[in-house]
Amino acid sequence: MLAVLAAIFAALIGALYVVLRCIVLESFIELEIEEDRDNADLVSRTLYQELKNLSAIAGDWAPWDDTYQFIQDRNQAYIDSNLVDETFINLNLNFMVFVDADRHIFFHKGFDIDARRERSLSDVSLQNLLAPPSLTHPKAVDDSSQGFLDLADGLALVASRPIVTSQFAGPIRGVLIVGRFLDEKLLTVLKERTNLEMQMFDAKGQDRPPEIAKAMTELEKEAIYVGPPLEESESISYFLIRDFQNRPLRAFKVKGHRGILLLGVEANRYSLLAVTAASLLALGLITLILERLILARLARMRNFVNEIARSGDLERRLTVGRRDEISDLARHLNDMLDKLGEAEAQLRLHKFAMDNAAGALYLLDFQGRVRYANLAARRALGVDAEEMQRMMVFDIDPTMTPERWPVHCERKRETGTVVFETMHRRKDGSLFPVEIQSSYFRYGDQEYNYSSAHDISERKAAERALRESAEMMHAILNATTDMVVLVDHGEKILEANQSFAVRFNRRRQDLVGQSLWEVMPADLPPSCRAMLQTVFEGRIPLRQEFEWRDASFEAAAFPARDAAGKVERAAVFLRDLTEKVQAERERKQLQEQLQQAQKMESVGRLAGGVAHDFNNQLTAIIGHLALAMMDLEPGDPLNDSLSEAHQAAQRAANLTRQLLAFSRKQLIDPKVIDLNELICNLHKMLVRLIGEDIELKTLCAAAVHPVKVDPGQIEQAIINLAVNASDAIAGVGKLTIETANVTLDETYCQHHLHVQPGEYVMLAVSDTGCGMGAATRARIFEPFFTTKPKGKGTGLGLSMVYGIVRQHGGSVEVYSEIEQGTTFKIYFPAADEQAVPLVSAIDNRIAPGGSETILLVEDEPAVRSIAVRTLNRQGYHVLEASSGPEAEQTVAGFPASIHLLLTDIVMPKMNGRELAERLSHKLPTLKVLYTSGYSESVIAHHGILEEGLQFLGKPYTPIALARKVREVLDAA
Repeated sequence: MLAVLAAIFAALIGALYVVLRCIVLESFIELEIEEDRDNADLVSRTLYQELKNLSAIAGDWAPWDDTYQFIQDRNQAYIDSNLVDETFINLNLNFMVFVDADRHIFFHKGFDIDARRERSLSDVSLQNLLAPPSLTHPKAVDDSSQGFLDLADGLALVASRPIVTSQFAGPIRGVLIVGRFLDEKLLTVLKERTNLEMQMFDAKGQDRPPEIAKAMTELEKEAIYVGPPLEESESISYFLIRDFQNRPLRAFKVKGHRGILLLGVEANRYSLLAVTAASLLALGLITLILERLILARLARMRNFVNEIARSGDLERRLTVGRRDEISDLARHLNDMLDKLGEAEAQLRLHKFAMDNAAGALYLLDFQGRVRYANLAARRALGVDAEEMQRMMVFDIDPTMTPERWPVHCERKRETGTVVFETMHRRKDGSLFPVEIQSSYFRYGDQEYNYSSAHDISERKAAERALRESAEMMHAILNATTDMVVLVDHGEKILEANQSFAVRFNRRRQDLVGQSLWEVMPADLPPSCRAMLQTVFEGRIPLRQEFEWRDASFEAAAFPARDAAGKVERAAVFLRDLTEKVQAERERKQLQEQLQQAQKMESVGRLAGGVAHDFNNQLTAIIGHLALAMMDLEPGDPLNDSLSEAHQAAQRAANLTRQLLAFSRKQLIDPKVIDLNELICNLHKMLVRLIGEDIELKTLCAAAVHPVKVDPGQIEQAIINLAVNASDAIAGVGKLTIETANVTLDETYCQHHLHVQPGEYVMLAVSDTGCGMGAATRARIFEPFFTTKPKGKGTGLGLSMVYGIVRQHGGSVEVYSEIEQGTTFKIYFPAADEQAVPLVSAIDNRIAPGGSETILLVEDEPAVRSIAVRTLNRQGYHVLEASSGPEAEQTVAGFPASIHLLLTDIVMPKMNGRELAERLSHKLPTLKVLYTSGYSESVIAHHGILEEGLQFLGKPYTPIALARKVREVLDAA
């Protein structure tokens, strides 16, 4: 009755509360929400004002003539004058990044405003700045971009403007990006400007508070979200800042004062308290009356029941006096106590019997809880009764998981009883095996498992020992890569390891019982069968090695005796020696390659040693002959003699070039080219060289990789191969030139010295000529080796090909058989750069001139004389010097400008490179042309000309000298 009265009063108070809450308080709440939205909007506008300020700073710096010049020449004066620490402090910036028109970072500087020192951005942060297209791709000279960006060094406000002139004229040379980190210092500034408390959270973080996760969901629908208050006096609102891809970066939580809402709550509270006080007073009066008539008797009955529950004394009874409903209830309680006493006596009897059973007994419910375990079960687990009551089946059986338990119960529900083996865990953590017999039964509306467990540790130990013994034997057999087979006297297989089964393509279980000689090939050497017979006769045979089907093997057999010493079985061992034998052959092959390379290197050094002086002499000879021929009239009888002498000198020069090419001492100027284009340009020349009877076929693969080579050298190599092929073809034949992309792997490189794994371009030159034998193939790259008749060849053509390919980091292979033709396969390393178009050949007959002043420095008088005569004939003003110091004196005493330094590289006292560097300090606009008859490391590395240097090799003709001088003078 009290509950009914209390419910009525509570309903009245609740109705009043609903009225106050829904009508009055809702109005206060709406006002409070509007104020919270205004607070969040104020913080957002203040933050975006910071972005506008950054954009204004970028707008001051980017459209500036000084910045426009800086992005082109990176002058240090701009950095020293403008990009100083004070600039970052005054502008309140953390970094400035200059990006050129190709979206490459041209210059950047980071600054720690708090520490007042430079702090560079990380490489990852710099790459982050290049990601948003709007930051680095302005569409117009007055374009701008600003926003928030999550860098590796922290969240930043960034703004960019295109770099143009002060008059906003293009073209756009790049962009200037300025930024400031959104750190605690900036948050403090926002708090001071808005007079509001706020916090910033990572919108992508996994560890964000639940309130932020909720706010993130709501902010997908609206720009500002007003959340439930976390403190009584505070209101909370949220807004997001997003990156350039409109992805959420940070969530801002803004705290406001709940002044309006607190006033409404206070008014509601006072109204509700007044009504509640009046209701409680009325309820108290009614309760006092009910207490005297009903509640006191019910309380005494409740205390009686609680006492029986506490003590367990079922002998006590209630006193029944009156004839009313409460007295009837007391009589029913007494009857129930009588029945409970009888049931408890039966339960104690059953429990005593189960507790004293010899086996471990368990009663489990379908939730896995232990409802009962007898004394034997508790002893087996090492726990007491109290601990057992708290245990689950998962504590006892470590193999049973919460996921497996329902499946296990369902199985017992279907079958009734199951028997299985598992493991039990003792209190100390040790495990022991058990056999479980488990039965299912239902009691009331509950399902149970009744299980008995028997310790089977001793049985398992015996089984394990037997299994380990068998496993050890099989492990020993299968651990070896040797083939092992065990046979009896009848040569029947008793056991074979996995290596034996795999070798003869059988399954191990299928081998047992078969005859050994039915499994093993019939073409094995007879000595193998004889070796097995020797073992069964009681003698131990020697090991033997034999060859079978292109493989090498070692065989051995041993007897297995019984207790009486009689040979009962034989164990046969076979070891595959193929890889070992092959490795020895490959080692010898590589050793032969190394010896051949060393021999050719020695010859190359000898050839290169005489090239310098020899080329100097040839330069003088060729030059004087050429000038003499120029001075003669066309019909002069001396023309023929001079022409023959000039051709002989050219042949000598060509011989020197071939020797230098073979020894890889010739200076090369590599360029990234398309090999297909080079072959296409050579096609007409090759057709003329090989003659009409030989068909020239080109098979150029599409889109071959670019290669970095000296085009002239590669052309010479192809021409040499083509001429060599035409000599090998007697009459009608075919010459094929082929290109393709190939990948040379580790296996190939292990068999070829000086080759690294990677991508290559293959150039193959094949002919249908007479071919050659192994002896000839072994010597074709040796200098002066030739199979042609005397006077038909120098023996340097293929040597030159070999030297050119090796100097370019390539490899050359020869495939040839007598009467089967020959194929040369050349592999050039693929280049990562873009191929450049090949330059058309210049007419060698044109000798351009000029009027500039040239300083000629040459220690060889004959070469200096011919060079002076040539240049004077072309109209140049020539200053002579025989050494570096003399050249410096000449420059010091010459008042006019000197346009070109033409200098030999190898000179006494001072080499040509050193002279050029010393003169360039005095004459910044001086151009330099080096000459030499030998590849010098002064201007080259491994025979490759340094980038930006100009070189004219000796011997040269007057026309070649005039043309090269004009080329250098006209170069930008």
